[in-house]
Amino acid sequence: MSNRNLYELTSIARPLEPQYPTNRAVLVLLPVIAIACAAWQLLGPGNLPPASAAITGALAAFATWALTRELAPDDNPAAFISMALGTVAVLFGAVDAVLPTFVALFLVRVVNRSVGNPATRIDILIVLALAVGGGWILDKPALTLIGAVAFLLDARLPPGGATFRFGPPLIALLAPFLWTGTMQLPSLAPSWPDATFIAALAAASALYLYALVTLREVQATGDATGIPLVPARVRGGMMIGLLLAVESVIPSEIHNPLRFDALLWSCIAGVGIGTIAGQMRRKS
Repeated sequence: MSNRNLYELTSIARPLEPQYPTNRAVLVLLPVIAIACAAWQLLGPGNLPPASAAITGALAAFATWALTRELAPDDNPAAFISMALGTVAVLFGAVDAVLPTFVALFLVRVVNRSVGNPATRIDILIVLALAVGGGWILDKPALTLIGAVAFLLDARLPPGGATFRFGPPLIALLAPFLWTGTMQLPSLAPSWPDATFIAALAAASALYLYALVTLREVQATGDATGIPLVPARVRGGMMIGLLLAVESVIPSEIHNPLRFDALLWSCIAGVGIGTIAGQMRRKS
C-alpha cells in the first residue's frame, strides 16, 4: 500500500520511510539499542530477562524519538536526545511501561495533525480506546482525562474538521468514573519526592515551557498535504505531552510518589535541551 492510499485511511499512522536520513538512523539504532539493553542485563546490574530488556529498549527508544518528533516537529536533534535519555532510563531500570508513551504519541498526533489531515472516525475510535484502555490497565484515570482534553483541543483549534466533535471528549471524561466507581479524585499522600528530584523535573519543565511559548512558526509540513503545520495545534500537542508527564509525578494514596514516567520526561527534557542547543548554534 502506498503512503497516499494509507493517508486516505488514517491520519495518525506515519510510516518510517528510509529515504530520510534521520529515519535511516533510527532504523540502524533500534537493533543496536536492543542488543545493548540485552547485553546490559547479562553483564551489568540489570534484573530483567535479556529478551524482555531488548524489546523494551527498542520500543522505548522508538517511542521517545517518535513522540519528540511530534512535540518538536522542526527539531530533529531533540528527538535523538530523547531517544538517548529513554535508553538510559531502560538500562537503569527506570521504565515500568511503554504504553503511556504510545498513548501520548497518538493523542499529540491527533491534536497537532502531523499527517496534515484531521483524524478519521476510525482514528478517533482507536485513540479513544488507547486512552481509556491505558488509563484502566495502568490504574491512571488522569491519563484518560487528559485524553479528553486532547480530543477537546482537536475539536476547538483551527482549522476545523474534527470528527465526532464533542463525543470523544465526553466519553473520555466519563470513562474513568465507570471503573473507579467514584467522582472523587484520589487524595494526595503526605509525602512528596525529594527536593533534588523535584528541582530536576522543574528545570526540564521550564526549558520545555520556554520551547512552547517561543514557538511562533513551524516549517515541518503535513505528510499527506505538504502544508506547514499550524503552530497553535503544535503548541496544543506540546501541552498535552506536558500534562501527561506532570500527571505521572503527582503522588497519591494509590500510587508510589516516585512512579514518574521516565520516558515521557525524557521527551520533555529532550525538547527543552534541543531548543536551547539550537538557539546556541544559531547564535554562534
